[in-house]
Amino acid sequence: RCEINGKLICKYIADFTYIEWKIEGPEGQLGQRVVEDVKGFKTPIYNLKKKLVHALFPGTLICEIEPSRYRSMKWSLPSHAKEM
Repeated sequence: RCEINGKLICKYIADFTYIEWKIEGPEGQLGQRVVEDVKGFKTPIYNLKKKLVHALFPGTLICEIEPSRYRSMKWSLPSHAKEM
């Protein structure tokens, strides 16, 4: 949620969000928020929301992933998860 002075400006819904503990945050803290988005085409609205997220949440790292790269990633489940 992107809010300014208590007013909702827009919602930014990312594909994935997590904390990367190996990266130092913007204020020297351990860990940095990472946002991953699969983007085939960057619309003007997306570009504006991205700038707004950077302004409201300094230090947030936004990674844009091409759809072809995302589809080529192979996810493997642990062997005990496959049994369920």
